[in-house]
Amino acid sequence: MNFFTSPKNSIRVATLPEWLDWASGNLPNDCTVELPMIQRGFVWKPLQIIELWDTLLQGLPIGALLVTELQAGAKSVPLMQQQNDVQQHPKVSPRLGLVDGQQRTLAMLAGWPLPLGTPYSLRIWVDFADTPRSGDMLRLRITTRNQPFGFGRDTPNTKLSLTERRKAQDEWRQEQEKQATRAAERGASAASDSTNALANFDQTRPYSGKSSLALDLRDLLHLWHKGKGQPEKWKEEVLRLLKDIATLGSEAKIWDSLKSQDQDLIAQRIDTLATGLGRLHSAEVPLVRVDGRLFDTAIDDTTEPPLALLFKRIGSNFTKLSDEDYVYAILKQLLPEVHHMVNALHGHRFAGTRSPSVASLLTPTDLAMSALRLATAEWNSGKERKSADPENPTKEEFHRLIRQEEFLKGTFLPLLTEQKMQQWFGRVLRCIEYRENDGADAGLPRHALPHLSRPLVQVLLRLAQIDYLGDAEAEIDSTRRSDVLRLVLYWWLCVTDQHKASRIAYQVMEESRSDTTLDLGRQIKDAIVKESASLELQSPEIIFKRFGLKHSGNVEKVLGWSRFAAKPNDDADHRLCEFWCRWWRPWSYQHPILLWLQR
Repeated sequence: MNFFTSPKNSIRVATLPEWLDWASGNLPNDCTVELPMIQRGFVWKPLQIIELWDTLLQGLPIGALLVTELQAGAKSVPLMQQQNDVQQHPKVSPRLGLVDGQQRTLAMLAGWPLPLGTPYSLRIWVDFADTPRSGDMLRLRITTRNQPFGFGRDTPNTKLSLTERRKAQDEWRQEQEKQATRAAERGASAASDSTNALANFDQTRPYSGKSSLALDLRDLLHLWHKGKGQPEKWKEEVLRLLKDIATLGSEAKIWDSLKSQDQDLIAQRIDTLATGLGRLHSAEVPLVRVDGRLFDTAIDDTTEPPLALLFKRIGSNFTKLSDEDYVYAILKQLLPEVHHMVNALHGHRFAGTRSPSVASLLTPTDLAMSALRLATAEWNSGKERKSADPENPTKEEFHRLIRQEEFLKGTFLPLLTEQKMQQWFGRVLRCIEYRENDGADAGLPRHALPHLSRPLVQVLLRLAQIDYLGDAEAEIDSTRRSDVLRLVLYWWLCVTDQHKASRIAYQVMEESRSDTTLDLGRQIKDAIVKESASLELQSPEIIFKRFGLKHSGNVEKVLGWSRFAAKPNDDADHRLCEFWCRWWRPWSYQHPILLWLQR
């Protein structure tokens, strides 16, 4: 059975509850909603989710959704991400691929009742005791597994301050201890020792620093459905739940401490929400059919794949994709193994390192782009005519690359399926991370890894790929490790053009590949200085003398002084000035010199 009544019909209008039940899996026999391989992950921020739900409650339109009817055997990704593996279904009808509207749909599902056992990582709360933001119907708050006490009350995209998080955690622990004590008095055993436990996402509420009467929107909607949309009974039940909320660490009810005018205001907000839920359940959403031929992955010598055209059209009218997102999306559609590789690497824990995964170094998109670049470097190796280095490829450069015969299947695919990326990341992390057994170790602390740029990480991966960092099991040679760490620290402090420096580094490694006994880190540094992609190191003494600066004490005793052993370039004062400004960065709170001196 086709979802659209006939091939000529390009639009089907569904009620919003219908769509959300299909998308959530509440009605699997009616329709299933999945993500084509081209789709990226959920990227919306809390404020966007709040504004969308306020739009729904106010009865405003949210726009059309683009869907395609997936054919039997078509690969897809679960919308709700109950599992990470790519799906390859037998003939199931109808199956919808959500082409455009993923962010809106997932934001709506954050507050929609889900099938029992469905994992979720985000909750939406209605705080009936708090004044709504200007223009909003109600005060909505967001909590996530990473931020179990929510975000700023007036700045929903901002994390709570450290003081607020500590206070919220302390209050939560005190409440858990009191509940355990009360359970023990009733003869029941405590579920766990809550003294040192981390906040349980399923048991926390958004922190506001004052009395709060917050209820989970998903629970409120479940009550609405249970009462079959009878507003009066639903309002009575919500009021009962609000009256039962106690002050943290106390048996006293918050409702009893409120003034009568505040209680009346809360009752009005319950009425407001009931009206909004009525609007939501009567809302309709147009589903626009996307022709399945646009998902043809055949690569023609003269034109882009049809999918590329689809993305261009979507990008011109909806959320525009960056070149990187576009490349990642096309790669997933052409080779679903890319999706497997990204998920596996982001969840893999490397033995012998303190870092949990490559998530500290690269995002999923950056990871796919890095794999593409490493494959191209191997493809070019030893060839007279070389493809352009896809350090930061445009859509056109990407398509010229993948049109080459056997590139995707013969070079790129083995890179993803033989665990090569995992091996190279393991070598890089073992090389650059700090080693606790040596207090003077120059390795990078764990919290510094996310600050390494993608161009630099790709250089380190290439060093691992050409075996400069040793094989998978053996310990890296100490001389080479020092050479690589010097390059990383120099790059952090002095490189001014990340992309250009990275391309030069790849050229140096290709030219020196026949002899990897050389100090490649120093060669790369010399080359990027020569090509003006970075600054030459300057000692503090030279800077002091050149600009007539004064200092107190013995400069020779300054920590890290000897590491600035570089001769000045007398005919390049402007380079000295540039280094001085980059060193101190008076316009920023990020000072590269601090990491340099700490190492």
